[in-house]
Amino acid sequence: MQNNMDHVVDAGFFVRLAAYLIDRVIVGVALCVVVRFPFWISTLFSPNNFLVREVIFDYSIKDMVIYVLGVLYFILLTYKTGMTLGKKMLHIKVVSVEERKMTLFEVIYRETIGRFLSGLILYAGYLLIGIQKEKRGLHDMMADTRVVYCHRKSVEVKTPIEYQQVSQTYTVTSYIPLQQEDTAEEVDTAEEVETAEEVETVDNIEEELS
Repeated sequence: MQNNMDHVVDAGFFVRLAAYLIDRVIVGVALCVVVRFPFWISTLFSPNNFLVREVIFDYSIKDMVIYVLGVLYFILLTYKTGMTLGKKMLHIKVVSVEERKMTLFEVIYRETIGRFLSGLILYAGYLLIGIQKEKRGLHDMMADTRVVYCHRKSVEVKTPIEYQQVSQTYTVTSYIPLQQEDTAEEVDTAEEVETAEEVETVDNIEEELS
């Protein structure tokens, strides 16, 4: 059976980078409204409250909330549709190399550990996208995924029109007038001729007798 993935076009490094930057702007604005601004308001009343104090290493509860919400954005949209908003704008999509729906574990693994390792050493894992033939980053290889174009093409299908030939029979009636009057006149003329001949014959007989 022919592999359907042979007909897709892999998204390159720059288009994927552009989609990621769009997503970062969207997530950054949303987090400012939902998280950063409310936390900033809380620090006005209590500058040293537990929400902004360092809890684990150098990270506070605010930092962890921001990270979790940001990762959830990528995980949920990628698992549900294969596309974040940035990818949707640029018509690219994350798909499984096995031509099936990605599992939730694969998406979480790709968006957390995979991305962490891709950016660990000078973002070398991301740079593989521009080098490798299938344009897959380290996080794609770890989760068996690839990013492809998903343009929607509208195809106009012309419906054939069948013409049915309708045969019609026309009855042409030609009226030939009967020459009844002429026939009647001919009969009358013949009778007159016969009568004249009879009269002439009688007259001849009478002359002979006289």
